[in-house]
Amino acid sequence: MNIEEIKSEVIYSEDQSRLFELTIILNEEISSLHIDLIKAKDSVHKAEIKAKISLLTALQGIIEKRLPDVRTREFYSNRRFRYTAELVLKEETIARILELSSIPNKELKKIKSELKANKLE
Repeated sequence: MNIEEIKSEVIYSEDQSRLFELTIILNEEISSLHIDLIKAKDSVHKAEIKAKISLLTALQGIIEKRLPDVRTREFYSNRRFRYTAELVLKEETIARILELSSIPNKELKKIKSELKANKLE
């Protein structure tokens, strides 16, 4: 990945796991750049490497600041999903109960015995 791709993903990613992956990628890049910095002979090349390290370190800082917000959004999104699922299941259950309550007793007993037979199998 180039720096521009990493930068846009750091800024726009809404996935906590992806931000962790980007943190690992940034750490690897910074580590590699530190090795290049040690090997560099001229000061111009060292300055370029230091600038890249600075940019990648800043991106790490952005990830650290964004993670709590992304975690909170993911939590509420999951929580909203659970509440919605619970509500739908309750509504479907109530609708099913109302539907079954209009069936004559003989048919209800037949359905009940079929359910018991299926449960035992």
